[in-house]
Amino acid sequence: MVSILIAGILFLSFIVIAFFIPKGWCVKQTAFIHTSVEQMYDFLLCVKNWPKWQSDNEEEIAFLYVGPEKGEGSAQYWEINGVAASLRLIQCEYLRNINYQMRINHGETRLDYKLELLRAENSVTLIWSCEGISNNNPLDRYASLIYGWRVKKEMKKALVKLKEVYHAQEKIKQSA
Repeated sequence: MVSILIAGILFLSFIVIAFFIPKGWCVKQTAFIHTSVEQMYDFLLCVKNWPKWQSDNEEEIAFLYVGPEKGEGSAQYWEINGVAASLRLIQCEYLRNINYQMRINHGETRLDYKLELLRAENSVTLIWSCEGISNNNPLDRYASLIYGWRVKKEMKKALVKLKEVYHAQEKIKQSA
């Protein structure tokens, strides 16, 4: 009887604590890239460049590109292990920021991203943020803590790769 009471109290505590976990979450990462704001903005404005620095899968992913080549409305669609996903640029402010939205599993999960470019001396400070909203379900609230942590970790890895890819492409352009 005592063990049932303790289990009940623990379960109830688990549920109550979940409602104190914020429904919305936001993660940010920052990178300093030695280039001009104009060059970095132009590179990021083309979603066909994104798999070069965001994908860490060893397998080749088939992307479908829809909309304009660059800027607002350009989008890419893909599928990994039966899970469909899409990325669409929704708002671009010239040389300042690029807002985009990612939808996973036919919109079941929606993430709002922002790439903000700040001019610095001979470089760009790139601030990349992601916002998500969890459901009211207590398990989803706990899962959002883990998901936010994973997204931040993936963003950090992608920014390191962005620096490498971008600088490699710039060297190729300069030698041509």
